[in-house]
Amino acid sequence: MRQTVSLFLCSCVFVSIFSCQDHRILPAAYAAEIHAWNKALEEAIVIDGFSAPVASRIYAYTNLTYFHLLTAGSVSILPLSVHLKSLPQSPIPADSAQWAVQAGFGFYFVGKQLVYSDHPLDSICKIWKENLIYHGWNTNKLANLESETEVYFKELAKWINADGYPKTRSMPRYTLATAEGVWQPTPQDYMEALEPHWGTLRPFVLDSTNQLRPPGPVPFDANPKSAFFQQCDSLLKVTRTLTPEQMAIARHWDDNSFVPIHTGHSTSAEKKLTPAGHWMNIARSIAIQNKFDLQATSEMYCKLSMAMADAFLACWEAKYHFQSIRPITVIQDKLDPNWKPLLVTPAFPEYPSGHSVVSGTASTVLADIFGADVAFTDSSEVPFGYPPRRFPSFEAAATEASVSRFYGGIHFPKALDDGLEMGEKIAQFHLSQWKNSSPKQ
Repeated sequence: MRQTVSLFLCSCVFVSIFSCQDHRILPAAYAAEIHAWNKALEEAIVIDGFSAPVASRIYAYTNLTYFHLLTAGSVSILPLSVHLKSLPQSPIPADSAQWAVQAGFGFYFVGKQLVYSDHPLDSICKIWKENLIYHGWNTNKLANLESETEVYFKELAKWINADGYPKTRSMPRYTLATAEGVWQPTPQDYMEALEPHWGTLRPFVLDSTNQLRPPGPVPFDANPKSAFFQQCDSLLKVTRTLTPEQMAIARHWDDNSFVPIHTGHSTSAEKKLTPAGHWMNIARSIAIQNKFDLQATSEMYCKLSMAMADAFLACWEAKYHFQSIRPITVIQDKLDPNWKPLLVTPAFPEYPSGHSVVSGTASTVLADIFGADVAFTDSSEVPFGYPPRRFPSFEAAATEASVSRFYGGIHFPKALDDGLEMGEKIAQFHLSQWKNSSPKQ
């Protein structure tokens, strides 16, 4: 039902925006287009249940492609990253009115390559092309531009696949460490390690995935009076007496894309937004409120999605470097065998917190774009049954997203604090690369 409703709303966005404009004005000049493409992509990502790291890659490549094609003939450029220098040069149509249409086709082709359930993208593409023709585009001219963009996409696809992702699909499974105090598969399903090779992928802007690696977790120490067990005691104290507000915070930021639900002998799955999708929703609502035009909106999506993708790469590199044990493992083994966290513990090492890293990155990028003290309402989780939440700033939202993992019982405090700091550093590095870029000649 949610998929049908969202696609209907996306089609209404196209129709309402296009119908209220003079036919002489190209509909591709309006930001509703890139919002609709991203909503359709989000639908596909949720349907397919992609993990958080993989989803971040999908958002980044689609939005990078759109911005790259949209600004192909202008002075706007991507950051001068060594990793982007090998990006295939995009074709530059002589008529600037074609740039946005070319960008739409680019988003579509890349999105279809990266998701499995491509019918949301197909549905939006059909509506989009029909509206272009209604507003004066010649059918043959549109078909030719689509074919030309598809030729470019084939070269772009080679560059995308050279990031190392295809190789990770056939790499050996994660070998569990045998030392005491390191990560082990966790209840309820004891799933194998998720994306243990993610940190080997090519970054977008970072020099390397270990460039900003955090200092490390509190060292494991079996002594009940150690600093390690003090954080366990702190977690137990809070999670045993969670307030309704703390539980609401944990659930609002859960963002677990695939949660198995066991009922008797049957198993189903709850599918939701990933952290990247959650922050993309926040950014979308504020861009609309601020009436960002198409280019500003596309640049925002590009900056945000690439930064979050690098945040996941760097975070996962650190996670499997430190192999930190999860609270549920040590608490059930050493302190209370009957304790259960509010949230399902995800299948990868504890330190640093992925939510903290990504939220620190996203909030810093958005503060740079919109301003540090922008208040907003986050309605991202309303389609999943949770009420909206109000925040006085991006930093406040990131801080709440981070502490939600403590309330959920799946992270220790140091993973949160170090994760936020790491995320902010990743964002600052990204922003510096954009600001140090020089115009095209």
